[in-house]
Amino acid sequence: MHRNTADGRLSRRGVLALGLTIVPVLSGCTSSPAIDGASRVTPSPEPPPPPLPGLDAGLAAESTALAWCDAISAKGYELSAGLTANLPGITEVHRRHLLALQLPDPPARPTGTPSAGLDPQAGSVDLGSDDARKAATRMAAAFGEVATTHRRAAVGAEGAPARFWASLAAAAAQSQRLVPRTHAHPRLAEEKPHAPLEVPEPAAALGELLVQTHALVYGCQVALTGVSGKAAESTVARLDSARRLRDDVTDALRVLDADVPAAAGAYEVEVPTDDGGTRTLVRSMENALLPYVGAAISAVSDQALRTRLVDALIERTRVGIDLGGRPLRWPGLPG
Repeated sequence: MHRNTADGRLSRRGVLALGLTIVPVLSGCTSSPAIDGASRVTPSPEPPPPPLPGLDAGLAAESTALAWCDAISAKGYELSAGLTANLPGITEVHRRHLLALQLPDPPARPTGTPSAGLDPQAGSVDLGSDDARKAATRMAAAFGEVATTHRRAAVGAEGAPARFWASLAAAAAQSQRLVPRTHAHPRLAEEKPHAPLEVPEPAAALGELLVQTHALVYGCQVALTGVSGKAAESTVARLDSARRLRDDVTDALRVLDADVPAAAGAYEVEVPTDDGGTRTLVRSMENALLPYVGAAISAVSDQALRTRLVDALIERTRVGIDLGGRPLRWPGLPG
């Protein structure tokens, strides 16, 4: 409900909230002023966004990634069951990235395939006499190089571009992990309309990330109850990694002299009873963390901290794949 002012009129905020427009009253005028059509001023079009830093290198990297997908698919290899199942998703991810990089504002990444005359032309890859195994090994290495290129761009950028490049780096690292997998992963989810990449305040973004990291630490601790042996060792390693991220984010908040959210006493999680339950629990919590890491990447100005967060996004995206998770088109981005 909007409060009235003392003389019974709605406040300015109330008027705007109701979708109305405040029109200034011209002193001495009793009727609407005449408008001379010849004197109308056409609003200037908004200038296009500045070129994305690192664009040329990013285009070349994604062109190479897509070229590998096309070449290994067209060669006629008898690929492993895992790569046969996962290759269409890998290809779609890098085709979408290459299309987005051809747009005036790549971080906007419109949903679906852009149709404004864009053509995701891939480069070329000479497989020569490589057998299927050697070609797959080279392909995985190429994705690693793509991830390195995008990581470099993310570390050197700020704001939304830093988050965008970090997402592409994590996706390339995801593809590198998927190539040698021996089993099929879930297919890509349907692509929903994307939310805009808003850049939050550093303290707010880091505070929300810390809240989520506290939950991840708790989840990893709970997950240990359902595993033993090598599975337990892997879970312990992920717990240690989550704790390091928690400590780094805590330190960053203290440098900002900002509030440091404390961990809750407990979180509602289903206690796993076997390895499958453990993988599901940790994977779901790792994936839930990614957008918060991405938001923090765009918010921070300290390059050392941004580097740490970019590496965290890449690492945690890989963990999702290692635990059998669904590949993501845009790790760390909303929508």
